Amino acid sequence: MVGVDAVAEAMAETSRRAAAKPTRGGAPNAMFLCAAAETLPGLLAGAADEITVHYPWGSLLRALASPEVAVLAKLAALGKPGASFTALINVQPLRDAAQAGRLGLAGAALLHDPGRLAAEYARAGLERLRVRDVTGEPVPETSWAKHLAVSKREVWRLEATTSP
Repeated sequence: MVGVDAVAEAMAETSRRAAAKPTRGGAPNAMFLCAAAETLPGLLAGAADEITVHYPWGSLLRALASPEVAVLAKLAALGKPGASFTALINVQPLRDAAQAGRLGLAGAALLHDPGRLAAEYARAGLERLRVRDVTGEPVPETSWAKHLAVSKREVWRLEATTSP
């Protein structure tokens, strides 16, 4: 397992838990990398069976929701052929016009043009995109996921597979 975040502090708790003994929930094969998605894949190219993005913000949220093919292609390149891709998106910043404007997400295809969204994901090497509302469903064990669940924020799951 490789955890990637542009902000090292965001991975501190997960890294601490992963360092525990396996009998106490640790993950001896975990590695954490402080990097932006835009800088990947490098040495990680073609290594992943699964690519998971939890609640992106800023440029990564824009890349997933607008979408930006170049960034999506870098994410897709992390996966082996047929790898699964999953992203959980907090939809609130897309629905709030002022916030969407500040983040460069006004008119994001995720909300406004699902056909273009699927076509751009496919161009990036992420095929068979499915988008569904998962608000209220069980969330990953992260503090942000718990916050979104408690505040009843709308969450969507994007699922695709990397091209063969």
